[in-house]
Amino acid sequence: MRHSLTITVATAMLAMVGTTALAQGQQQPAAAQPGAEAQPIPTLHCEFPTMHSCTKDGACKTGSEAVGGSLPLKVTVDFENSVVASADETGFPRSDKIDAIASSGGQLIMHGIDGPFSWQMLIHDGSEIAALSFASSDATISAFGTCKQ
Repeated sequence: MRHSLTITVATAMLAMVGTTALAQGQQQPAAAQPGAEAQPIPTLHCEFPTMHSCTKDGACKTGSEAVGGSLPLKVTVDFENSVVASADETGFPRSDKIDAIASSGGQLIMHGIDGPFSWQMLIHDGSEIAALSFASSDATISAFGTCKQ
C-alpha cells in the first residue's frame, strides 16, 4: 500500500496543480475572433513541502513519513495533455489523467481517480498557493505548497 499511496499522492498533487493553473493562466475572450488561434495553457510546476496522512484508525504521520519518500513532492501539471506527473519512489516518472477541471470560489479545482484513490488539487486564483488531497476508504493524504509557470 505504501507504493500505491505514494504514487497516488503524487498523481493527486499533479492534478490539483493543473486546475489552478488553468484558472490563473487562462482568460476567456469576450467573443471568439475569426481566425484567432487558441493560446495554450502554460504548464505548471508545483512543490508540496508539507504533507500529512491519516488512516481510518486515527494514526497520522507528517512529512516524508506520510508519503514514503522525500519532500518536497514535485508535480508537473500539463494542461495541453490533461495530465499531472511526478516521480514515483523509484525515481521514474508517473502520470495520471486529469478527469475534470473547474473554476469556483476563486480557485482552480482539478480532480481524478487513480486505482483505489481519488485526488483533488486546488490552486488559488490570486496567488501561487496550492493544496492537494488523496482519499481512499481507509486513508487520506493532504499537502500544501505552491504552483508556478
